[in-house]
Amino acid sequence: VGLVALDGGGTLCFVEVKLRSEGSIGLPREFVDGRKRERLRSAAAAYLSTYDIDAPARFDVAEVYAEKDGRLRVEYLENAFE
Repeated sequence: VGLVALDGGGTLCFVEVKLRSEGSIGLPREFVDGRKRERLRSAAAAYLSTYDIDAPARFDVAEVYAEKDGRLRVEYLENAFE
């Protein structure tokens, strides 16, 4: 998990951040495969248990693209997987 955040509606968001530079093959979200998703679910369960949080939760992906001019562009995918 790259980030843990609370959205404006009170939902806890576990955010996987994926960076892809120019010339990379595939979308960043494609690299959050089944094995990675299972690790994220386990980490989220441990976090919720450790901090005794009772709130809705979801898994998001922040896709970060390095542009030619050096700037970064972010595409944020809410509820990227169940």
